[in-house]
Amino acid sequence: MRGYSVSMPNAQTPVQTNAKSTSLAWWLLGGIGVFTVAASLALLAVFQQLALQQEEETFAALAASNAGFLKTSNLPRSKEMEQRLGAVIGAEVRFGSAKEVQSNHVMRQGEQMVITQLLDAQSAVTFSQKTAGRWAFLNRRRTWMALGTLWLASLGLGAWFAGGLVRPLKQLTEVLPGMADDKPLPKLPQERTDEVGELARALKEAHQRLLEERDRRRAAERLAILGRMAASLAHEVRNPVSAIRLHAQLLEGAPPAEAEDSRALIAVEAERIESLVRQWMHFARPEPPALVTEDLQTLIDTAVKRVSAQAAHAGVSIEWSGCVEKVSVDRERLVQALANLLLNAIQAQPNGGKVTVSTQRSGQEVEIIIDDEGTGFSEQALGRAGEPFFSEKEGGMGLGLASAFEVARAHGGVLLVQNRQPHGARVVIRLMSNL
Repeated sequence: MRGYSVSMPNAQTPVQTNAKSTSLAWWLLGGIGVFTVAASLALLAVFQQLALQQEEETFAALAASNAGFLKTSNLPRSKEMEQRLGAVIGAEVRFGSAKEVQSNHVMRQGEQMVITQLLDAQSAVTFSQKTAGRWAFLNRRRTWMALGTLWLASLGLGAWFAGGLVRPLKQLTEVLPGMADDKPLPKLPQERTDEVGELARALKEAHQRLLEERDRRRAAERLAILGRMAASLAHEVRNPVSAIRLHAQLLEGAPPAEAEDSRALIAVEAERIESLVRQWMHFARPEPPALVTEDLQTLIDTAVKRVSAQAAHAGVSIEWSGCVEKVSVDRERLVQALANLLLNAIQAQPNGGKVTVSTQRSGQEVEIIIDDEGTGFSEQALGRAGEPFFSEKEGGMGLGLASAFEVARAHGGVLLVQNRQPHGARVVIRLMSNL
């Protein structure tokens, strides 16, 4: 069976959510709006009560003043006098007996205010006037000035709350997606002495602890990987070393033809060991690629030569076709990655077959496509994406496709794998073209 690999995006895609949320600012403005409405209604009720009280006090003073005038004057208390006095003071006046007096306070009877004042022991006068109405105070300028002051104060209070509370909370919320990044967090309001400042300091400390824990975990993982790589490398190197030792012994006294075969095999096995060591070093100590402009066909030819002996031994032919492109790559690392992929394709056809290498342009990118006629990738190999040391080949180190995958990513490209129909596998390296 084959090794494994998958495609990898150029950048990490942020987690997105469709959940809808309501801004805290709207909650604050809504609460202040409810408060403003309630306060406005309460203020209107107070103004209404004050207006009614003032209206009654004014009417009572008018009645008392005119009753005092009637007490000290000798004016006749007749119907004609009632009409004249009523016309002067703008109220209905009616003389009556002192026995009819029920109260010296203003009484409301429907839309009328009524008050009776004693003139002497036998007579009294009753004043009646139509009220201005319960909502007459809305026509007063001071009412609207008071309401306007309340509304402006509420608006200012809402803006102050939104600016003082919502803005720093929004700043903290924008920081949260970056908590998982290795980059330093943007400036937080840590200098504040309130709960927002405490939250900012807690976020900063949590991010620092997260970075430290991540560094420790990476160090532990790398040590574990290096240990497994060392064990795998020792296992892989054992066979070619044994072959080199055996043929080195056979060189002594061997006929020229056999000696030549032994020397050729020793060279092949030495190249195999060197390839394993290069692969191990690239994976153990990944560094940014040293980019140079190279001809893609030359790189493919070099990779084919490295695996030509294994291809001949397995009875596999390698064919190349496609466009000639210039690419900026780390020559040694890309050649090693191509050699790994070609070797996997050869090993997938132990009874012989054909490997086809082709190139094609896709927009600003160029694709290197390697097809074989083997059994293809198993479901398990496709599912265990990006996992080092996984291999379904007996004695395989499990770093061939993994290192090719890392090389593609280091160059800002991707590596794609898929099965072909009716059989076989396809591996694609996609890189940026210089043309």
